[in-house]
Amino acid sequence: MLSLVPKDLIKGISTLVLTSVLISCGNVPAENEIRIQKSDYVLPFKLQYNNTLSEIKGLESKIENLNNAFLRYENENTQKFKAVEKKKNEFDTEFDKITEKIKQIQYDLESTIPGYSDGKFCFDSIPNPHSNEKNSSYFKGFTNSVAAELAISIKKLNKNLTNTKYLLNKEDTSGIYIFQEIIDPTSPNSPDPVYWEDQSLIYAPMVGCLNELRQIERRLLQTKVSYYDYLVSQLQQSVYTFSDISPYMYADNSHIKVGETAKIRLGLKAWTNSADFHYIIDGDTIKNVKNGEAIYNFKAEEAGYKKINGIISYIDPETGEEKQTSFFYNIKVDNK
Repeated sequence: MLSLVPKDLIKGISTLVLTSVLISCGNVPAENEIRIQKSDYVLPFKLQYNNTLSEIKGLESKIENLNNAFLRYENENTQKFKAVEKKKNEFDTEFDKITEKIKQIQYDLESTIPGYSDGKFCFDSIPNPHSNEKNSSYFKGFTNSVAAELAISIKKLNKNLTNTKYLLNKEDTSGIYIFQEIIDPTSPNSPDPVYWEDQSLIYAPMVGCLNELRQIERRLLQTKVSYYDYLVSQLQQSVYTFSDISPYMYADNSHIKVGETAKIRLGLKAWTNSADFHYIIDGDTIKNVKNGEAIYNFKAEEAGYKKINGIISYIDPETGEEKQTSFFYNIKVDNK
């Protein structure tokens, strides 16, 4: 099938401009017409669609990793975790309803394409890809506008992400980025209102509508990633930040004589009950530990300077990896 476009508009035209031109150009004088093969017309839409699918897979993987990071805090500050988990579950419920609605629309439209199978179809098989007849008829076939309901539900989600419905504190709005905005375009040449869903889905060509549905899915997933990032950051504030560990080590008296004993204290300037720390001095594991502080009794056997080496090892709750921080302490020993 061939589509017609004015010759002076074809050079350097973008996908979005091409879409609007093909909708609006109508009949033009024959001497100003050139013909575009159907495969050439659908190619940019097909490439964009496939690229969006790849991005969606990457975002889904990010969400899975963030969810796993979230669950690692389950045994930390239990009260804080339950409060954050409640917000997350409520968000997930609302988010899933929107994505289910989008997937149903995608299936209803894509399954009408010849050769459709198991969620896959060929763009070249779309009849009249530049026409909006199929998608426009679909959306107008409902008593209640499915497209308008989708727009309203996304607006509601966005609003909830900017208030304490999903935020722990109302000041936290800067921590979440909303990627899918619903903005009704203005039309100065028409007294009738123009809505987001009209421009994006109902009156767009079939190939543009299918692409936009995937773009909406991608943008919503980006918002979900941003929200999950925010939740994990809130939980990180309720446990010790291991990157800030600052060990200390000191003796009650750093200047002693042969035969005397110096009591040496070592530990962390920040400390938490939730982590399991191991203290080692000169190869010996210290068992005398209280409130994050290990006590080591060093007995001087000869005069001179003694360098005492210490190691603190711990499990990082973020990664599950064992980490170490090492240090030393000098004691001067005099003869009796």
